[in-house]
Amino acid sequence: MSEQSKYQLRKKQLEILGNLTERERAEISYALHNALTKAPVYKNAAIIGITLAQSHEWHTDLIIQEALNEGKKIVVPVCEPKTKTMIFYPLSSIDDVAPGHFNIREPIVDHVTPIDKDKIDLLIVPGLVFDEARYRIGHGGGYYDRFLATFSGVSLSLVWKEQMVKHFDHEYFDEPVDQLIIVE
Repeated sequence: MSEQSKYQLRKKQLEILGNLTERERAEISYALHNALTKAPVYKNAAIIGITLAQSHEWHTDLIIQEALNEGKKIVVPVCEPKTKTMIFYPLSSIDDVAPGHFNIREPIVDHVTPIDKDKIDLLIVPGLVFDEARYRIGHGGGYYDRFLATFSGVSLSLVWKEQMVKHFDHEYFDEPVDQLIIVE
């Protein structure tokens, strides 16, 4: 498939996700939350990297709050658009956030120190489309592919079955995630 095809897959999936009711999005998010928190990779992780969800993405606030309540350390990315990289910062409360680049909620980093990527045990990677080889199509910025290229922890994506396709052509810079948690 060409880049146009990836573009079309991304566009189609954004439309599907945008047409979900808030109730449907909440039910899927809840199912993904339950599946994740039962997974050994989650239970064994002390430091979890996760994004603060945008409106069309699966809700992550419940995952973040539960992990914080369990004594896990949550780290959230701040995007650096000039280098198209991400730096992860600890989040002690879901309220310690503000709109950042691309209007995505990011941690307020005035009084916190970034965490070294090698200390992250589990990275929950967002995406729009996934294939059976665990490759993903995100929003097209390449931030996660760059990060995953040198990430040594476990990477995992939370996927609704409607986000799955059999295959799409991968580009040289695409990085698969280690695991997918898929719900109906």
